[in-house]
Amino acid sequence: MTYRRSLLPALLLIALVSAGCSPKPEPTPTTAPAPTATPTAAMPAEVEMGFTAEGFPYRGKADANVVLVEHSEYQ
Repeated sequence: MTYRRSLLPALLLIALVSAGCSPKPEPTPTTAPAPTATPTAAMPAEVEMGFTAEGFPYRGKADANVVLVEHSEYQ
């Protein structure tokens, strides 16, 4: 009975050791795809940037429109 109980862990250990010692396949070289030109958003030439009197950074006009969109889901 003891022989059968020790046989399975021994075989498992042998399988793991042999799998870990197997030679690793060499990576095949691949060619990198050619870079494509991506369109960029047109930025205005001059955008107001700086810091407020309180020390917070800002970019753009102070009177710009702001849109807040809230997405929520109740289950």
